[in-house]
Order: sequence, then structure tokens, then C-alpha cells
Amino acid sequence: MSTDKKEYGISVIIPCYNVEKYVEETLKSVLNQSFKDYEIICLNDGSTDKWIDDRLQKLKNEDSRVTYIKKQNSGVSDTRNKGIEIATGKYIMFVDADDYITEGSINYILSSINKYNADVIIYGINQGIHEKEIRKSLNDIEKEDLKLATLAFRTHKYYDIGINIDGPCNKLFKREIIIKNNIRFHTDICKSEDAIFDLYLYECAKSIVIDNKVIYNYTIGTDTNTKEYNILYDNLNDGDNKGRFDAINECLASEELRDMVTLKKLMESYAVEDYVTKQLFVPENMRQ
Repeated sequence: MSTDKKEYGISVIIPCYNVEKYVEETLKSVLNQSFKDYEIICLNDGSTDKWIDDRLQKLKNEDSRVTYIKKQNSGVSDTRNKGIEIATGKYIMFVDADDYITEGSINYILSSINKYNADVIIYGINQGIHEKEIRKSLNDIEKEDLKLATLAFRTHKYYDIGINIDGPCNKLFKREIIIKNNIRFHTDICKSEDAIFDLYLYECAKSIVIDNKVIYNYTIGTDTNTKEYNILYDNLNDGDNKGRFDAINECLASEELRDMVTLKKLMESYAVEDYVTKQLFVPENMRQ
């Protein structure tokens, strides 16, 4: 009998760290979808609560779709990267263990895949405004705006239509794009690593779809990782950030920034200035 692992259409990656209060609702929301042909990768990032280990091990034994990895604590970025390495799905979806996805969302996601075959699909969140239904494939100008808005933390106009563009959890990523371009979460920075991951996916994606139907639900004010939305442009007067934001926003007014070479240089400058990483999180294939 073959021992090859089944390949799924979607891999749902759930990092877990001391989330006993919330993880049951998270798991229930993922497991109780009407469509069943997807894999669930639960990664225990060194939780000190033994209950989590027992619960996830039991879940693995009960459901063949579940892969359970117990590892030493290394942070959410490294844990997500581990999930990427073992995922088999054509698409990857991240869910934090203190949030939940909407009932029927996997079926809806599959309809988006079948309609668009996009490299990245950005879905609605349970915040912002959803009075107008938006479901469209972005044209080249709109994709550039998305990347520049992510780079400069000018995300409010997307948030205003119920979409979060600078976090990984309300999105579907084609795994081939992640693997081919060696895109990972950077483990040696602790600020905006989510936005950086998204930014490089947007850069490498040929097709991006936005859909503000609420698929992903943030839990407000959790003990493990507060999800209360904090738009960074509200804090532009912080001494460490103001100069960088001012410089980026001046550049945003220039048509020259539509040139991707200029955008890459700006991203490299952003990395060096903000994190002193000497282009550490600029993928090798995107450097000059």
C-alpha cells in the first residue's frame, strides 16, 4: 500500500500557542465546513498548556485530514514557515488559533478558485464596512496601488471596504508562488513581518483578486495576540517612524514609483532603515 501523502486543494495552517480559551471555536469553524477535501495543519509552538497537546493529538487521531506538529517555541513566523514546508495543497490559507472562519467559507473559496484561478485572493474580515459587495480581479494599476499601500501602511481605504491587505490570515495564496519564489515569514524581525510576506506575494503574483465577503473573523482583545485593528498611519508622529513614512508618502506621489525597479529599491531602503537588516528580507531573486 502506498504511503504517499494525499494532495489537497487547500491547506489550512493553524499555529497554536497557549490558546485553550479560543482554539476549540477555531478548530470547530475549520472542521465543520460542508466541503471536506482539504488538509488542516496544526502546529503547537511549544505551548506550556498540556491540554493543547492532548487536544491536537486527539484531533489528529480522529481525522485523517489533520497533521499535528509539536515543536519547540520559536514564534509565529517560524511556525507558519514550518506549515508551508509540509503543506500539500494547491493553495495555502492561514488561520490564527484565536480566530475563526465563517461557515461555508471553504465552499465559497473554491468557487473563487474555479472562477479566477488567481495567485492571491484577499477576502473580507469582520471589521470595516461591507455595504457594497466587491469581487473583482485587479488590473495592473490596481495591483500597483495595492503594493504601494501595503508598503506605506496606507491601508485605510481597503479597510474601509472590509479588507485587510497587510496580514496573511484573510487570504488564499497559491503554494506554487510561495515555493517558486522562496517567500517565507522572516523570523528575525518582530514588526510588520506579516505585511512584508504579503508584499512579496503581491509582487510575484500575476493575478490578484479582492473579495470583501466576510470569510475571516478576528477575535477582539484576545490574551495571546490582540486583534483589535490598529491602523499604523494613525501613529505617524512616532519619532522612529515619521521620517520613513514622510519619505515614502512623498515617493507615492511620483509616477516614477510605478516602475518596479524603483519600488524594489524603496523596499530595500525600507528594510535597511527600519530593521537594519541589510536587505535581509528582500528575496534574492528580487535584488538588483
